[in-house]
Amino acid sequence: MSEDKNREKLQQEIAVLKERLGAAEAAERTAWDGQATMGHLVDSLPGMAYRLVYENGDGGRIEFLSSGTELLTGYAAAQIIREPGLYEGRIVHPDDVEARRNVIRTALERHEIYQLNYRIVTKQGMAKWVAERGLCQFGPDGAVAAREGFIHELCTAPAAGEGNHHEILDLREQVTSLQRECETAERQRQSLQRHLRHSQRLENLGTLALGLAHDFNNILQAIIGYGRIAANEVNPDGTAHEHIGKILASAERAHDLTMRLLTFCGEGAPSPEPQSLDPLLRDAVRMLRSVLPATVRIELDVYPEAGVVVGDTTLMLQVFVTLGTCVARCLDSDGGTLEFHLSETGFDRSSAAKAPPGLPNGVYTRVCVGERHRLAESLDRAARWQDPADSNGENPGLSVVQDIVRELGGSLAIWQNGSGSPVFRVLLPVQAEEQSRQPGSRKMDPAEKSLGNFTSAGEHVLFIDDEQILVELGTLVCEELGYRVTPCRSSREALSRFENDPASFDVVLTDQTMPDLTGFELAQRILRIRPDIPIILTTGYSEMVDEVRSRQIGIREYLMKPLTPEGLAAALRRVLDA
Repeated sequence: MSEDKNREKLQQEIAVLKERLGAAEAAERTAWDGQATMGHLVDSLPGMAYRLVYENGDGGRIEFLSSGTELLTGYAAAQIIREPGLYEGRIVHPDDVEARRNVIRTALERHEIYQLNYRIVTKQGMAKWVAERGLCQFGPDGAVAAREGFIHELCTAPAAGEGNHHEILDLREQVTSLQRECETAERQRQSLQRHLRHSQRLENLGTLALGLAHDFNNILQAIIGYGRIAANEVNPDGTAHEHIGKILASAERAHDLTMRLLTFCGEGAPSPEPQSLDPLLRDAVRMLRSVLPATVRIELDVYPEAGVVVGDTTLMLQVFVTLGTCVARCLDSDGGTLEFHLSETGFDRSSAAKAPPGLPNGVYTRVCVGERHRLAESLDRAARWQDPADSNGENPGLSVVQDIVRELGGSLAIWQNGSGSPVFRVLLPVQAEEQSRQPGSRKMDPAEKSLGNFTSAGEHVLFIDDEQILVELGTLVCEELGYRVTPCRSSREALSRFENDPASFDVVLTDQTMPDLTGFELAQRILRIRPDIPIILTTGYSEMVDEVRSRQIGIREYLMKPLTPEGLAAALRRVLDA
């Protein structure tokens, strides 16, 4: 019986021991889990957590460093643990080592928490400001047993209370200055983007305009050509002849506008000539009238004694149209009066008024463009004119206008008073009287001579153009003059015919802009076969060919469209009789 009771008692004690053992194992697992969690938390901190153990009165042995140590210092935690003197010897800035030691020593003596800011030098050589905070653990005898703490990087230098007040103020000023510079740069970037988009639109418009000008020139050539032929076939005293004359005059005016368009778009060489600005300004007023709102009135105030200037008509027209547009954009919504004031002024040593910078003394034609009342105010001698580049305007066209005026030997200035519209002043040197000619006169064009002066002796013409109506017109004109004509609408076809019988042709007349081979390329291939063949190249516009380049490869004549029958006949005789 007693054995049964002892067995039962032993079993109860074993059960109690198993229960205690299970509880102990669970507590141990919880402790390990907590320690692991704490380790993960410490390692995730953006800085360096550390623990130093003091044994036998030594200076402290590093027992633990968190994984953030390497991110902060550039050194691996294991390396710092292996080399006890590494942190103070190479990482802490040499100028801050002694101050750090004093702060920690004082905290150990007083059994206090310590905190301080100092500099470190990373493995990569970069200096950082860090903040360190720690506490000490003491044994039963009062001696230090361990020291634990955390070090992290400061975003800026220490606060003013720690002796860095001036550095912080400098940093703040630098940040403020950088912010202002960034804002200014952003405004400039947006302005440049607007100008770039505007320039791209103008470039696309110019490309489109050049193509349209080429097609329009072909149409004009047909109108002028058939018009001249019709005028020769009707009674010179009849109304039909008068009507045809008006048609031809309108077509020639359209041709002038086309040539202006080509020059605006960068095609065609400028042709400076002496001229009065009065008719040119009237053309500018007509052009502006067609594009400005009806609420804007345009007036021209001209002094008859204004002298003659030398310049390309189209470029000067571009100057005054651009300036008029700039002023009109600044007028009130209810409109106003845009005025062009033309007069003459002079500068000499005895004059009270001095010539603008960059201009010599002399006589100048002066054109002022602005709203009427502000223009009258600007003509006061007290008005202060300035360079357009120094003004606050953002019109990209002004720089182009200024370049044109400078090339003409003049100057462009702007006057602004308050928030109103600007007034522009253009000064152009007056041409000497002995070098001037009457405004409106022009050289006699060979195209105005009679077709009867350019008859043929039966020469054979290879005529190439991709426009059917121009091929028909050219064939008709040439045959009426007595030429034999082989018409072609394809450059490939023309080359094939020439290759088959090069000796049968006396002259080649080809358009420039065609599919497959351009007129320039066709001329080069024909000249390889027969270098002595006269070639006439015609074009309405071309970015690839000019007269100098054409003559260098052997092209005899370079003609701009639209061609008149008389102009075509004269060109044929020039190359054949040369």
